[in-house]
Amino acid sequence: MHATPDSTTVPPPTVVADLAALGKLRLASLVVVSAGIAYLIGALSSGAAVNWLTLSAVVMGGLLITLSANALNEVIERHEDALMTRTAQRPLPAGRLTVLQATAFAMGCGVAGIALLGSLTNAWAAGLASFALLSYAFVYTPAKRWGPVAVFIGTVPGALPSLIGWVAATNHIGAEGLFLFGLQVLWQLPHFWAVAWRLRADYARGGFELMPYPAGVKMARVIVLSVLALLPLVGWAWAAGLLSVWAVAGLGLCVAAFAWPAMQLVRSLSDAIALRVMFASFIVLPVMQLIVLLDRIF
Repeated sequence: MHATPDSTTVPPPTVVADLAALGKLRLASLVVVSAGIAYLIGALSSGAAVNWLTLSAVVMGGLLITLSANALNEVIERHEDALMTRTAQRPLPAGRLTVLQATAFAMGCGVAGIALLGSLTNAWAAGLASFALLSYAFVYTPAKRWGPVAVFIGTVPGALPSLIGWVAATNHIGAEGLFLFGLQVLWQLPHFWAVAWRLRADYARGGFELMPYPAGVKMARVIVLSVLALLPLVGWAWAAGLLSVWAVAGLGLCVAAFAWPAMQLVRSLSDAIALRVMFASFIVLPVMQLIVLLDRIF
């Protein structure tokens, strides 16, 4: 007799699915949105026409480089990943991909992404992308074993997509490029600490301690302050003539919306509220960037 297939059985992942998981394709796609929006802001700020080929190169090149950085991160952390519940079934610790396969994928994506940016944008974009890839994989990743300082180190490569998009359009950094970069740097702190709050037990199993204080009132207040740190940056941009009054108001509302669940975390200290902070962060960053873009259009 033939066994009846179990309708609840999940088929094993394909190689393509494993490579997508290795590079964290969904997360990488969110990251390159920042680069694309920053390119449009740069083009409109400089008065240049939007070059759709260049924009495509920024998005695709940024995607490839992010896939490469994420894959190298998983190669380096494969032993720690095997210890954590959240990551134990990733392709490397689960044994579905070899280190050689993962490294070849990472190198191929990285070289292709840098070549694409170098040939279709400019040296600034290709150079910053190379720095982002190398610093994420070989500075931030090992720094995670050092403690909470890694979060601050990681904000630099994590925020470079915005600057890469800007320089691809303008061929210089400038005050507005630094503003877009700073916006994403500061956004990452409450975002990552909310993630670390929720996953603190799993991170501990992997040997990572990424919050400056244990989960409690002091750490929750640090998260609130890190959200509010966006306000002086917005104020500086307005004083420097980079933003209109309505854009400042819109960004201020975004900060308030981001701060609200963080302030709730101070009172509740619950993982459920930390999850709200994390979800708020996913919404707030693209909305803030779109406000700056709309400020250039109107």
